[in-house]
Amino acid sequence: MLNEARNKNTKTANHAWRKKPRRSAPKSRLGCRTCKIRRIKCDLSQPSCLRCSSTGRTCDGYNEMPHALKIENTKTSARHCNRKADTMESCDKTCHSCTITRTSQPRPKPGHGLIPQNLEPFMVLPMTEPGHAEAVRFFEYHSIKRLNEYNPCQSWQETLMFFSQTVPAVRSAAVALALIQRRYLDCDGRPQCSDSKLEDGSPDKAPLFHYNRAIQLLLTQDIGCGDGTHATAITLLVCYLFICFDHLAGNDVQAVRHLRGGVELARTIDRDTLNYDHVHDHDHVQPSKTRSLICEVARQIRRLDMQAVTFMVDWAPADIREEEEEEIFMSSQQLPLLCDNSNGSSAFCSLDHAADTLQILVARVVRLCNTGQQVSPLGKMPPLPSSLGDVVLTEWETWSALFENMLLAQGGNLDIMMESESRSSFVSLLRLQHTIARILVSTAGPGREMEYDKYTPQFEQCVALAGAVAASSSSYSGSSSLINNPSRKPTPTATATATATPAFTPEIGIVPVLYIIGVKCRHPVVRRDALNILRRHRIREAIWDSVVTARVVERVIKIEEGGNGEEKGQGQAELVQSAADIPAGRRVQALSFVVEAGGGGRADITYTFCAREGVYVESLVI
Repeated sequence: MLNEARNKNTKTANHAWRKKPRRSAPKSRLGCRTCKIRRIKCDLSQPSCLRCSSTGRTCDGYNEMPHALKIENTKTSARHCNRKADTMESCDKTCHSCTITRTSQPRPKPGHGLIPQNLEPFMVLPMTEPGHAEAVRFFEYHSIKRLNEYNPCQSWQETLMFFSQTVPAVRSAAVALALIQRRYLDCDGRPQCSDSKLEDGSPDKAPLFHYNRAIQLLLTQDIGCGDGTHATAITLLVCYLFICFDHLAGNDVQAVRHLRGGVELARTIDRDTLNYDHVHDHDHVQPSKTRSLICEVARQIRRLDMQAVTFMVDWAPADIREEEEEEIFMSSQQLPLLCDNSNGSSAFCSLDHAADTLQILVARVVRLCNTGQQVSPLGKMPPLPSSLGDVVLTEWETWSALFENMLLAQGGNLDIMMESESRSSFVSLLRLQHTIARILVSTAGPGREMEYDKYTPQFEQCVALAGAVAASSSSYSGSSSLINNPSRKPTPTATATATATPAFTPEIGIVPVLYIIGVKCRHPVVRRDALNILRRHRIREAIWDSVVTARVVERVIKIEEGGNGEEKGQGQAELVQSAADIPAGRRVQALSFVVEAGGGGRADITYTFCAREGVYVESLVI
């Protein structure tokens, strides 16, 4: 009996813990995805946890870096992570952590989650997969520098590098872009090779894998910022990288879709930023750094939006579309953000300001020309409204005056502004684009192909400017003799030489300008000088590929002059000594071309002749 009572008491004591309430504790969210699915405790080892590797499983990695993970202590226990996170809470309140972390820190005020200076060094994402380190290095030292080929922007490069090191979705998109750009270089920039399908062949699956992974991470991102501005900015940044990726992959249709979505996001983020500044202007919060960072991303997208009119006839940039809907046209007194000088004149505040204004004007001019040169089934074109053309001409005169005033006003500081070759090249590019657009405005309309002949000196000047811009790039191979003497006759040896490293940029530079010179300037030497630069400047600017463009220009020269479009030889081509030797009926008026997707190495061109009815279609082998 005594033994039974003793056993009963022992059994009751052993089960007494079941009656006590379970001690509450915050749920840990720092484990790897595999351990979360298995519902077991993860040891948070890097790059793969021991719970997975010891059992032969594949560790799927972590959603984000644990907040307290240190480089010198990669095998920290979950309890140690919580203790370190609590320690971080007691740090200086002025040092905010990144909003992509998941700790028990107080929620930061809106707008502070995007400031790069607020991030600690241990927030850099680890290299968890083979080839990651090499791809990220390629992205840092090659891809980023090429994205702004003609106007390098240090702040934009730092923004891209910062987010590619700290945000998983941006990291995957950057790796995908680096891999596809590396393949573009391996193909030596050949369209038929670099535009091949990504699904063909196992080596080509890596860029597409990281591309899709970036989409998945973007859809599952958990941003702690209450107003969603952080998530929108990250989405916009990934969208920018996707545009570059799809252009390089030859999927221009998908790139345009990303651009349309990015433009709408950029407009949303602009409104949200302005509303936030209006509401919090009385606060101690200073959102200037955050606003500048957000606007930097949106500015890049809007610039691509403006430049898309150079390769899409029906494209309407968002800012210009709003002007047309409201029937507002910029007059000479309405150019924005002008700086008053001491002498009373007005000028642009900076080169970037002048470039942004020029982008708007160029987009409106190209859109005006596209409206007047859309090919109809009978080859006829509607006349252009003269009043609108007069307004645009006034705008161009105003821009030129403001630009020259800016250069003169800086005076002694001009040497500082122009000390780098890239800035000097950028000034030449702005002059080049302004001159070409000015010619297009003056000659816009049907049946005016003969009027281009009087602008031969301006075309010659543009070739010299384009040569200077191209020579400053490593994607150009050639001597300075063509630049110093653009009117000389190029030799066959120099024409055939092309040993430059190909480059890619999503921005529009000199390729469409050289295309316009090649097809609209009928001087046999000047147009061949432009063709020579296209061959030597191995670059792809969004859809504009220098190799394809050179092939189209060759065909136009052959159509108008006869011969092979290369050098002036025997027969009919020998008769063309000047632009006047090409009659109006033999001049190509409206011209468009489409490159076959999927690496077929073929371009379909559609064109009409001046003063002649009918539409002609040809297929060119690239």
